[in-house]
Amino acid sequence: QVAVLISSHLLEVVEGICSRVLILNEGKLIASGKISEITAKIPANPICRIRVAVEDLAPALDIVSTIYGIEVLTNPQREDEMVVTIPWGNNESIIHEILQSLICAGVVIKMFSRESIGLTDAFLSIIAEAQE
Repeated sequence: QVAVLISSHLLEVVEGICSRVLILNEGKLIASGKISEITAKIPANPICRIRVAVEDLAPALDIVSTIYGIEVLTNPQREDEMVVTIPWGNNESIIHEILQSLICAGVVIKMFSRESIGLTDAFLSIIAEAQE
């Protein structure tokens, strides 16, 4: 077996090329293991990105914001995208309700994606916990 030590603050790059990581805080080891194991330990709400026709964004935001507990934000870098945070875990029925409500209202959905927890999210959570 061969190991290569990479020290980087570019965690997206680390996530793309490494299978295992060590997280140090003030010189102390606070986490280690496979990236998938580390990210799986982080409690987080799933985030969905929905792109719609630009003219449909305002009605889409109104529709989705009426679903209890859903946090909806616009993406300042894309005028046709909203970011939806689902607070009850990976709840398929809530995702289904969001998409069905938009389709029934005639909103054109151009893209839908779910984001998983990445190494950056895990790192920030682990460091915050270590500093408490």
